[in-house]
Amino acid sequence: MKSATRVVIGMNHFRLLGPVEIVIGAADVAFDRRQHRDLLVLLLLHANRTLTVDRIVEDMWGGKPPATAAAQLNNMISANRRKLVHGTDQIATLARRHGGYVLDIAAESVDLARFDALTARARTASEPAETARLLRAAVHLWRGQALAGVHAAYATAARTVLEERRVSTVEDMYQAELDLGLHTRLVPQLTADAAAHPFRERLLKQLMIALYRSGRQVEALGAYREARWLLANEHGLEPSAALRGLEGRVLRADPTLDHVAAPGRPAHQVFVPQ
Repeated sequence: MKSATRVVIGMNHFRLLGPVEIVIGAADVAFDRRQHRDLLVLLLLHANRTLTVDRIVEDMWGGKPPATAAAQLNNMISANRRKLVHGTDQIATLARRHGGYVLDIAAESVDLARFDALTARARTASEPAETARLLRAAVHLWRGQALAGVHAAYATAARTVLEERRVSTVEDMYQAELDLGLHTRLVPQLTADAAAHPFRERLLKQLMIALYRSGRQVEALGAYREARWLLANEHGLEPSAALRGLEGRVLRADPTLDHVAAPGRPAHQVFVPQ
C-alpha cells in the first residue's frame, strides 16, 4: 500500500465524549470484534503518545490477560491499521515505537483533544467573555457518559477521570459566566447540575450565589439546607466552614455577594442556552 501523509477529512470524527463514534469518510466504522474498537479508543485516549505493550495488555485485560494476549494484540493492531485508511488517504498512523505503540493522529479530529485545546485556551484568554465562551464550547463537546459502549478493563477508571474533568470544567464555566453577570440565566442549569452532583461544594456555592443575585434569597438558603440535610443523613457530615460562611452572608444580604460588572464587558457577549 502506498504510504500517505495523515489527513483530516471534514467527515472524519473520533468521538469519545459520549457514546463512542468513529466515522471515517462519512461512514461509521464497523469492527469485526468489540476488542478492536476498545483498543483503538485506548490509543485515542493517549493519542500521539507511546503506550508500552505491557500497559496496553494491562489496560485491555486488567490483571488477568489471556495466554494469547500478545497474539491477540498483534491481530488487533493490524486490523486497526486497515481501518485507518480511507481510499488512498492515511487517516492516522499506528506505529510500533520504543517497546510499544503510538497512534499518530491530527488532534482536531478527536473530540477529547479539542476539549483539551479549548480549556487550555480558556486558561490564557485575556478577556473574561472569551474565557466563558471557550469553556462553554468545551463543555458542549460532551454528548453523555464518556466512552459509552467500551467494555475493556481500562474503561471504568478512564470514565471516572474524564467525568471529573468534565464537571470541573463545568464549574469553571459557571464561575466565568457568573463573573459576567449571567446569574439569572444560569439558575436552571446550575439547579440541574447541583442536583446531579449534590456533594460538589463549588456547584452548590455557585447555585446559591446565582439564586441570591437573582433576588431569590429564600431559595438560596433552601438549597443550602437541603445540601446540609443530605450531608448529615448520607455521610454524617456537616457543611464546610466556607459553605456555612456563605449561608451567613446570604442571610444578612452581604453586599459583597452582589455582582459588580466590569466596565466595557457586557454579559450578552456569551451565549447561554435556556
